Amino acid sequence: MVATLLKGGAKANVADKTGRSLLMYCIETRRFEIAKLLKTYGAVLKNEDGVKLLQKGLVIGDSQLIQLLVQLNVNVNIKFPDGLSALWIAAFTNNREIIEVLADAGANLNIKDKNGKTVLMWSVENDRKEVANILITRGANINLMDDTKKTALMSAVIADKPRMVHMLVKNGAKIDLKDAEGNSPMLVASARGNAGLVKLFLENGAFVNGVDGNGNTPLAISLHKNFDDITMLLLDKGADINKQNNLGESPLMIVARKGQMRFVKIFVERGALIDSTDRDGNTALIHAKRENRREAVFYLLSKDAVIEKRSEQDELMAFGTLNSYHDIVTNLISRNISVNRRFTDGLFPLYYAVRNGDSQMIDILIAADADLEQRDKDGETVLLYASAKREEHVVVNLINKGANIAVTDKQKSTPLMIVAGRGFAQAVKALIDKKADVNAKDDKGRTALVRAKFTGNYNIVDMLKRAGAYE
Repeated sequence: MVATLLKGGAKANVADKTGRSLLMYCIETRRFEIAKLLKTYGAVLKNEDGVKLLQKGLVIGDSQLIQLLVQLNVNVNIKFPDGLSALWIAAFTNNREIIEVLADAGANLNIKDKNGKTVLMWSVENDRKEVANILITRGANINLMDDTKKTALMSAVIADKPRMVHMLVKNGAKIDLKDAEGNSPMLVASARGNAGLVKLFLENGAFVNGVDGNGNTPLAISLHKNFDDITMLLLDKGADINKQNNLGESPLMIVARKGQMRFVKIFVERGALIDSTDRDGNTALIHAKRENRREAVFYLLSKDAVIEKRSEQDELMAFGTLNSYHDIVTNLISRNISVNRRFTDGLFPLYYAVRNGDSQMIDILIAADADLEQRDKDGETVLLYASAKREEHVVVNLINKGANIAVTDKQKSTPLMIVAGRGFAQAVKALIDKKADVNAKDDKGRTALVRAKFTGNYNIVDMLKRAGAYE
């Protein structure tokens, strides 16, 4: 009937008194075949009507309506008020049939939203594999970047969508493209601890030594994050173990500071530069020392780590003596580093050993010619200090090692007076045997005998009297 009327000259492009066209009426009432016939006879859909119908078809998922609108030359790339296109809405609703229709109609598969994201990027972030596959198959640019220079591959890695990552790599996504912050998919996967993706990228030619905005390689990142499996993957693929970041930090410095001896040894055995320095001039040895990594410090020393700076020698000697690390101090002494240096606190190695009550360290230092007469910031020798504040065995050891027994403190007290007052009988005997003056007086006229009586140490009183002390 309609065809007959049209053939007889009826106008196809007519509208009712409300302005609704016959074509619009036919579409809204789903008389699609008549709508196609009207188009053949010159009926034209108003632009605003086309947009309205396109939105409706997308929302309700009517692929037949969308197909008709395509035939009516409705612009499928037009952006709606929210800034999205038909392709975007079809992806949101996961309507693969409509996506196919739009792609066939020449929809821009690379159209971006207000943030520069493509539909493909959104699809991989939201794990819409079928949608993403259609887009890729139809020719969407897999390597486009959004406003932050992130590609679809980077989006998939960040969103932790491994199957999408595999699909993108299989379809030729560029693995080493970086975003605005200098991160690549490989760097992000390394930071996330995703060994599977790191392995995938390496197998597909990713640059193993690429760096982020801070100059960190995947190896450095995996070391910082303690991802040992990724570290070994990277090493097996030839990661540069001497590559330094923007701070001059090398992989060896990282593991030395963290005390990760497995990797300290691996790096050294593989030829890491032990003596390279960071931006502040610090080596891996100094990094290890400052984090109290005794094993790492000793290992690096045993591998002939260089310590040329006086400040570093002092720092390491203080570290060893303060913490009673005999092996470290012995190594330093073997390098002819003086045991008589003063540290920034005004103290010295032997003082630390005495303060710790560490007889073995005392013996090590004295054997290396430690000066028994050095005085601390209060003007006391180690014997005076030990006599007043440390254990008796330390005092006896110093006496037997030849410490000056005639020294006095600011109150003119001798070691004998002090230990007599503290009840240290063995120390008193050792001093008497060394011919200490049993009748010397302090600045208040007190002798060792007076002090022993005052503290009730009568066994010492008897010892002193037998040695010639008098009232």
